[in-house]
Amino acid sequence: MQTKATDNSTEIPHTSGDYFIYFYLNNNFRISLQPCFCCVDGGDVSESRSFEEIQTEYSEQVHSNDEYLIQWENSDDSVKDPDFEPEDVQSEEDEDITGGEKVNKTDEQASKIDAQANKSEQTEKRRRRKRKLPEAWKKTIRKTKRSLGEEYINTRGQVQSKKVPKESCACHNLKCNTRLSDVARSSICSSFWNLGSLQRQHDFIMRTVTKTDATSSRKENSRRKSTLKYKLPYESVDEPVCKMMYVNTLNISDKKIRVALAKSSRSVIRAPSPDRRGKHIPANKLSDEVILVMNNHIDLFPRIPSHWCRKDTSKEYLEAHLNKEIMYRLYVEYCQEKQSKPVSKTVYKEAIIKKNIGFYHPRKDQCWCYNYKENNDEGKSTAKTKEEYELHIRRKNAADEQKKTDKKVAQEDKSIICANFDLEAVLNCPIFFAKPVFYKRKLAVFNLTVYEVASKQGYAFLWDETNGHRGSNEIATCVFKFISSLPRETKQLRLYSDSCPGQNKNAIIACMLQYSLSKHDGLEIIQMNFLEPGHTHMECDSMHSTIEKASEYAKIYVPNDWENVLRLAKKKGSPYKVNRITYKEFLNFKSYKELKMPNVHKATDLTNLNWKNVKCLLFKNETPNSMFVKCEYWDEFKEIQTNLRRGRKSSTASTLGPQTIYTSKIPINQKKYKDLMELCKSDVIKEEYHDFYENLPVSHNDEDDDESSDDEISLQAMREKMLSKRRK
Repeated sequence: MQTKATDNSTEIPHTSGDYFIYFYLNNNFRISLQPCFCCVDGGDVSESRSFEEIQTEYSEQVHSNDEYLIQWENSDDSVKDPDFEPEDVQSEEDEDITGGEKVNKTDEQASKIDAQANKSEQTEKRRRRKRKLPEAWKKTIRKTKRSLGEEYINTRGQVQSKKVPKESCACHNLKCNTRLSDVARSSICSSFWNLGSLQRQHDFIMRTVTKTDATSSRKENSRRKSTLKYKLPYESVDEPVCKMMYVNTLNISDKKIRVALAKSSRSVIRAPSPDRRGKHIPANKLSDEVILVMNNHIDLFPRIPSHWCRKDTSKEYLEAHLNKEIMYRLYVEYCQEKQSKPVSKTVYKEAIIKKNIGFYHPRKDQCWCYNYKENNDEGKSTAKTKEEYELHIRRKNAADEQKKTDKKVAQEDKSIICANFDLEAVLNCPIFFAKPVFYKRKLAVFNLTVYEVASKQGYAFLWDETNGHRGSNEIATCVFKFISSLPRETKQLRLYSDSCPGQNKNAIIACMLQYSLSKHDGLEIIQMNFLEPGHTHMECDSMHSTIEKASEYAKIYVPNDWENVLRLAKKKGSPYKVNRITYKEFLNFKSYKELKMPNVHKATDLTNLNWKNVKCLLFKNETPNSMFVKCEYWDEFKEIQTNLRRGRKSSTASTLGPQTIYTSKIPINQKKYKDLMELCKSDVIKEEYHDFYENLPVSHNDEDDDESSDDEISLQAMREKMLSKRRK
């Protein structure tokens, strides 16, 4: 505990975890939300907030004394309730695993994080900016209903009734009421108004009203020059009717007939001219040149199709750290260079929407149970979906309980290691706040993080796209290196990961685990657990957030810079152990699996294994040719003899171990190389790094393959916070 006082302020004695409080004699005091100066990060007055800003968030109890002492207490009486522990205070067991970052350690808290994250995403969707939908405007709906003859409310708020036939006529000459029944008249009226447009209604009138020159008159000097004959079509017959029967059946006015005839008289082919109301060219219409400049600027940003749902949508995505505000700011600068008048921000954003472009924010194992809850609230759920949801929650709880148990066992027994791993979102080179960088493709860097739960030690395996991809062979190699580095005293290894089938949950990883067990001197058991999709919060995720925070203001030119960022990211405890991997180190476990593990589907009880349903893998040193599998967390293990082969003996090559997968560096595509060279020529990338980029291998194929195309854009959300802070 330390105290400090100045002439104008008094500082409260405090311990780690208390608020750092400054206040002044004129009652203008500020409260720091960072830990005090005796903690690791130190108190920062610049990060403090005023009393007015914080009083709505925290309950306070002010006690006045000679020193103007202010004490903040929790609303709960800790004296009467000694077992009370505030939710925002961590116990010693839940010590931060990353310096300065508060990470929830218990699985119950992890579940809360999953729920809050998905809830915040749903809230964000509900608060999405309203887009222009002319068909949903009240004006458009009113016009549509009026054209269809439906009931609507006019601009004065008056209800206009639906168009139905009026009373029939009583003429004796044509006897209309005897030839057209009420049912026929209703059918004719509905057909007329269902035409839905004024143009087609005028066409109907022109076809059913005949205008001829007047041949006789009942009085002298009559002004009538023509005669109108009316007919109504019904059941393939045009029934001649009087004027009253015609207008009452269609429920129209005499003016509508006159307008239709007048429009047709102005046409050579005697067809009603189209309605020109609202069809004039606006005085403020944007020129084609201005629109072309705007579209050209939007097309400057490299984008890719959706990685997960490209079959279901044609939407394309930009980098995660871009947004419409940044793009528009860059567009204004672009227009100044082109000496063109910029469009408004609204027009620019609408153009992005019309191009079906989004800003990619990767989500990890998006859970469908929240969609189920929404459907259940709306009454759309079925008995089958309810059963699937209950099974999903049961699996989630079982996985959390198993993970919690393994964590406790690893903390008590040093011979048991519990760890989890995950591939971080793609990192980029170069990356810093510079305008030209947004328009160019970048070199992708991959980082697999492994976290030991008991020792709180993090491992990072780093490589760029010229040394390897991000497939199962690369993931297996990194995990194999981690297992090989474990001390000989280790007897059991319990691993956790998400259920991504292309990277983690597959036979290639299983082959690597079996091979690792045979090569380690002390290991007796390796158990691999796959968490339930949508609820895969792991401690290694905290490494990603720590790396994100450490790289917020870093200037990264080459992959070596990322290595330095990772080494210095953790402020408290042991720093991350960073392993830089080259193409020569990646092993081909996929080919080795075909030789060493020909059987990965048929169990000893003759049941077939579906890898999609696998929840747990177990390997024992005493049975080197067997793999034990569980498809539910609460089931018993089933044994699979992996060395069984049909009709052939095992190859001698299987005893040699996996071979390297790459013989040389992987070339990048020409478009990416061209963009990197332009960044070098424009001195955006410093001259000292030019040799690195100039010596990158380049593919001779102009077209990008799927994987390299996925790597063109970072697709990581870690840079988004950096730019949002700088915009503030």
